[in-house]
Amino acid sequence: MQMLPGSPAFLALSLVLYLVFVNGLTMFLYAVDARRRAADEWPVPESTLLLLACFGGTPAAMMAARWLDREPRPATFTGTLNLIVATHLMAAITLETQKGQAMVLDFGHSTARLVAQLLPAPPAGENG
Repeated sequence: MQMLPGSPAFLALSLVLYLVFVNGLTMFLYAVDARRRAADEWPVPESTLLLLACFGGTPAAMMAARWLDREPRPATFTGTLNLIVATHLMAAITLETQKGQAMVLDFGHSTARLVAQLLPAPPAGENG
């Protein structure tokens, strides 16, 4: 079986590799943050940790918060992380439905049309 760009297998592998990378980076930065906090150094900004969680590092963020944090984080941080988790769960449930999948495809087609309109047309005589 060939993994051609655009094939479902290629997209699935790309998604898995992306999530492994983002979660690994999230876990690494939580570990750096824990080490810095223990040494009374400047910690990793919480906005950075939340941004990584938002982009798919939620599993690592939840595990690291439980395993690595010696002291509880502020309620705003924990609440925001829980909101990100809830949003990801709602998105996953939505994508499991036919209507959700159609919505994503429609968004993709609309975006492709918009990008095609915004890009300049190739000069006459050139094939793109």
